[in-house]
Amino acid sequence: MKTKRVFQSLISALLVCGAVIPLQSQAEVVSRTTASLSLFDTYSGAFGASSSANLFDFQLISLPRFDSALGTLQQVSITIDSYSHSTTFGVAFDDTLEADYIPIPPFIINERNDAYFNAALSTSLMLQLFDPSSSTATFGLPVNSMGCSVSRPDDLVCFDGNEMHTVLNNALAIGSLGLDAFVGTDPINLFATLSSRLSGNCDVDDTGDSCFIQGRVDWIGTVMVTYNYSEFGGGGGGGGSGTVPEPSSLALALLALGIGGLSVKRKC
Repeated sequence: MKTKRVFQSLISALLVCGAVIPLQSQAEVVSRTTASLSLFDTYSGAFGASSSANLFDFQLISLPRFDSALGTLQQVSITIDSYSHSTTFGVAFDDTLEADYIPIPPFIINERNDAYFNAALSTSLMLQLFDPSSSTATFGLPVNSMGCSVSRPDDLVCFDGNEMHTVLNNALAIGSLGLDAFVGTDPINLFATLSSRLSGNCDVDDTGDSCFIQGRVDWIGTVMVTYNYSEFGGGGGGGGSGTVPEPSSLALALLALGIGGLSVKRKC
């Protein structure tokens, strides 16, 4: 019973005198870093029958890994916030007035211009994390198409244009990767790739027919890495919740108050 009373007195003294060692506070901290994204390619030139052109551009993007000196890494996400803008424009010319003959009576003669063109621009955008893994996010854009035709003798030229604007917000799939892959001093490397194909047809059945087509694709935005981590030592940021003091800390406090058969007196 005496030992029990001494222990109860010690606990009371600890609570009253504030002898419990301050608890470690863990603050949830978020670190974000962004890198710019800017890709484009363009084509301008004459188009013939069943013509095509490939557009391509790529960019190396580097983001920092997590610095382990900051604390313990809890979660990682890599996101993209961007938009793509594609434009197509074309012109068809026919500067020669032609005559069509129907070789049966009553021999109809039809004078006309007959130039035409059509074109379609398709694009695929890809963000690839090749270090530490090959996680990818791929975006296929809707086809941007257009076309026109010269069909009457007084029409020597026709033109058409089209543009498309697409917002791209997506997360890179990295859930299967371990957190250790994102800790270190060397950068995380990503490839951004723009791959497009401009295809079309121009009426070239006589010397007066010609077509000129332009196509362009832009991909602009940012790539962001976000690290959620817990700080070492606490004491700031978002604040923390209390935990039970370690046994060694409690033992030192009890020893300081004279455990070992001595009575406890309140001297706070």
